[in-house]
Amino acid sequence: MPGPQSVAGGSWASWSTSPGTYTIQYTGAPGYAPRLACWQTTNPAQSDSAPAATVGSSDTLTWKNGYAPPGSWFQAKGADVYASATLRSFIPEGVKLRAFILDDAGSPGVATYGTDYTFDPTGVTKGQTWVSSINWLVQDANAATDFYQLLYQKFGSPTAESALSKTSLTKPASGTYDLKGGVATDTSSLWALHSGKTAGARIYELIYILD
Repeated sequence: MPGPQSVAGGSWASWSTSPGTYTIQYTGAPGYAPRLACWQTTNPAQSDSAPAATVGSSDTLTWKNGYAPPGSWFQAKGADVYASATLRSFIPEGVKLRAFILDDAGSPGVATYGTDYTFDPTGVTKGQTWVSSINWLVQDANAATDFYQLLYQKFGSPTAESALSKTSLTKPASGTYDLKGGVATDTSSLWALHSGKTAGARIYELIYILD
């Protein structure tokens, strides 16, 4: 495996190696993070965008790598933070306390992620030592939120009314109504349900009506 090299000022790094598949790991100058790795070969002539590529016998493999500022970032303080997919905040060099969650009253919170996490703008590591002062980090998939149920309970869990046999519904008295099924509304009543509902389907509509 070729050893690492450091280059600056637009110069190139080169290696002599054996045929095989190689993965490049590259870091930028302070304040810049890797963004794109493009490669091309000469025998056969091929090119693609990826950090891994295969070099053959009597072949030359060339990578061109791009860098950019790491972008926006944020920190929390004394609180738990959860991301359903990737938890990401590129903590830059030079900040007073390089940690994703800062202490508050002597304790940070817990960082929880669904699929992955990263706090290192260079991409060399995931920044697992920059989580907090005690690096509490957990992978856990959170259950999906049923926002209809939240709204239904917020409006006092009204008794359901069947609308399957109704083709038109004029505006009733003020209050909250839970209607099951497709329903059309009287256009003169100044309110309407979502269009495109089919009678007989278990469609739920929660309606809050004010006089």
